Amino acid sequence: MYGNGLPISSNPVAITAPGTSSTFAWYGAPGQSRYIVPVDLLTNSVGTPVRLPYVPNSMATDQIGADLYLGSDRELMTFGLGNGVLTGQDGSVPGVVLAVAPGNTQQLINDQKRNLFYIYTGGSVSTTFGGLGAAAAWTPDSKTLYIVDSAALNSTPANIQAGITGHTDTLYVYNANTGWTTEALPCSVQSRTCPNPSTGAQNLAITIPSVGAYIGGSPTTAHTWCPWGTVGDYTSMLFYPQGPAPDNSVAVQTDVLAATTDGKHILGAALASNGPQLVDIGISIPATESSSDILLPDACPATSTQLSPLVITDTLNTPLALSNVNAASFNQVVASTVPITSSSATTQASGLAFITYTPSDANATGAQLPWYVPASSGAGTVGYITLTGSKVAAPLAGAFSPDNTKFFVSTQGDNLVHYIDVNTLTDTQQINLQLPACVAGVDDGCQLTNTSTTATVPATKIVVKPHAIT
Repeated sequence: MYGNGLPISSNPVAITAPGTSSTFAWYGAPGQSRYIVPVDLLTNSVGTPVRLPYVPNSMATDQIGADLYLGSDRELMTFGLGNGVLTGQDGSVPGVVLAVAPGNTQQLINDQKRNLFYIYTGGSVSTTFGGLGAAAAWTPDSKTLYIVDSAALNSTPANIQAGITGHTDTLYVYNANTGWTTEALPCSVQSRTCPNPSTGAQNLAITIPSVGAYIGGSPTTAHTWCPWGTVGDYTSMLFYPQGPAPDNSVAVQTDVLAATTDGKHILGAALASNGPQLVDIGISIPATESSSDILLPDACPATSTQLSPLVITDTLNTPLALSNVNAASFNQVVASTVPITSSSATTQASGLAFITYTPSDANATGAQLPWYVPASSGAGTVGYITLTGSKVAAPLAGAFSPDNTKFFVSTQGDNLVHYIDVNTLTDTQQINLQLPACVAGVDDGCQLTNTSTTATVPATKIVVKPHAIT
């Protein structure tokens, strides 16, 4: 289903699931807090902050919410979301946790001081590869991992201070069967030249069905799993190439990306030259490829002597201005996991997406939360939710409840978490996490200059644990 390569057939099973579809949400602020805070979604009570051995630099979980993986410069910390305790510490894999396989079988850790990727499997390193990454994502079947990097990251103040200057415009792909491959970004198959983009890739989204990755930047490009080259000539092969222009390349800038569950849209947001904008790329993935030699569903284009990239048809809808957004950068496009069935966002969550960002003015007030619903054709609808309170500078991070009825969003300025009802698109509740800030010079890995032991910070990462079905 949806291209994950796993069976969905079963005998009838009767399931009774009392209560809501989720029980806990966990909040953290990598680089800014040594704590994570649980919230019981059944009682709406904020739990006691959990102190970690080190200030994490990253925070990620698997699809079923079994474990929370927190990277640091000292070690990988594993936190069990089922029992609420620290279940593992491994000093052999320091670095940033970039991605967790959907089935929780593997984790990708990037040691950015040693320029190494670690594939962490079952508590040990199964493979390593040299490089640095900005973002990564596994395909739904956990078989293929895409990693993008950007040379633009070498000029960030944090990397300059840390001496991390090895970022390049590169796509790394790890496949469970074929191992590691690399391609320069963006790359033209016909000319085999790879000019530097005007805006480096720092984000990606896996298409559904999972035939490849859309990579943000300028332009926005798609790389497919279909190889290109001459049959029998390994040196001529490009693995996971960009398709022939103008297909598989969209002349638009995207800073953050998300794929819709129906497989028909790639949604993005960008700080473009004419201001903040939302990008909706309509995509069509061929169900059947035909040639003189192959007539198979989902097959790669090929002849007896040549292999060619899969052509994904792109339709760029007119970008929509995010006129109520004052952002220094975009953080997320968070799309509902419910397939798109309607263009109405006021009656159901189908296809609804939210956009989070970092404010251009930390002291701003009255910031709004942008939402978007794609249309069956052409550009969809953009709207804004007024967040309760007078000190909201920006919506920083968000996550849907597993049943897609609520959207949890943390905000800078008031340091609260707001509960958004997706049916009415209103801010119905606010909670105060009191997430303790780390202390500079005291907490190892703290990226703040703060020296107060009573300061708090807003959450920048949110993980919602699904409810166990029995």
